[in-house]
Amino acid sequence: MSVDDPLSAFEIGDRVLVKQTEPGTLKFKGRTCFDSGHWAGVALDKAEGDHAGTYKGVKYFECAQHCGIFVRPDEISHLLEVNKSGSSSTGDEDSDSYDDESFQRDEKYPEVDEQGAGVTDLKRSHYLS
Repeated sequence: MSVDDPLSAFEIGDRVLVKQTEPGTLKFKGRTCFDSGHWAGVALDKAEGDHAGTYKGVKYFECAQHCGIFVRPDEISHLLEVNKSGSSSTGDEDSDSYDDESFQRDEKYPEVDEQGAGVTDLKRSHYLS
């Protein structure tokens, strides 16, 4: 992260979490007329903001009424959205998934011999004899 731009890890359009509780979309990042330093302008998913992207007469971005909020860079984090299957939606192939074949032959379960005794049962009977 650049010292000059504390929001360099974020892009306009990123899904973010404001103050660890409010999901939204980053609509603005940079300096403003109303205060010094860098600011993040976020369109919240719910009408729990202060404005519609216009603050103190200056239009910074557009969003629904009462959905806009400005916060300092340290008050936002990337939001990892979860899809219906419960995995993160990164757009990449889900590398943690398993295919049917690997699921059917899990190394944790022993092979079964023709008599139906598991390998561990055979070893146990060997030691008990």
